[in-house]
Amino acid sequence: MISVKEVHFLYNKETYAIKGVSFDIPEGQWVSIIGHNGSGKSTLSKLLNGLVRANKGEILIDGEPINDDTINNIRKKIGIVFQNPDNQFIGVTVKHDIAFGLENRCIKRDEMEDIILEYAKKVEMDKFLKMEPNKLSGGQKQRVAIAGVLACNPSIIIFDESTSMLDPEGVNEITSLIESLKGSRTIITITHDLNLAAKSDRILVLNEGHLVSDDVPEETFKKIDLLKKAKLDIPFNLKVYNNALNNEKINNKKELMDLLWELSLAK
Repeated sequence: MISVKEVHFLYNKETYAIKGVSFDIPEGQWVSIIGHNGSGKSTLSKLLNGLVRANKGEILIDGEPINDDTINNIRKKIGIVFQNPDNQFIGVTVKHDIAFGLENRCIKRDEMEDIILEYAKKVEMDKFLKMEPNKLSGGQKQRVAIAGVLACNPSIIIFDESTSMLDPEGVNEITSLIESLKGSRTIITITHDLNLAAKSDRILVLNEGHLVSDDVPEETFKKIDLLKKAKLDIPFNLKVYNNALNNEKINNKKELMDLLWELSLAK
């Protein structure tokens, strides 16, 4: 579904934000792209949606290269949930906000009502349709934003740091919602939250614009030195696991080791 081929992106005449990145994402897969601030992960999300264009290389969506002739069609296939839910609201009520994308696509009013209710229920916000967005919690606002994206029926959804400004309860709400979408859409989560990334099918690690790892979570989190070089902190449970491995007193307790490892990668 998504093919990125030797892509470079230059912010100015001297600074490359993305440097020769290549990967493929098949339909229905959940991929997390992780990296420190400035690693290029958010730039990559903008490249995938055609918000910025690569200086070198090629990006294909469903076999179509992103260019001036294809960009409108490609953007219909991709929905983005951004970092700050307050910046995403357009309507004066939850219902109006979910309807915004549908109105732009000239969906008939009677069809629109059914679609709004369907996706409001999916994100458990159907009881809040008449409420003003500023009266919602951060997690609720982000759920409304996701409903608005889902209502437009994209085949690809990019969550660009969509949990980074939420409290722990909000993070759990959105994480659970993303998990519920797994398999029904191609999902890309741009994040520095390794606990969220651990739940995905695959993790891409960016460091200084380079793709330094492309692996399943179980293998990615074994690359401790690589994660440290990429300025990433491993999940707490994995820290406990690694400390236990280095403790001679409990190093032979295989059952404890296996349990900690299983817990750290629980999905």
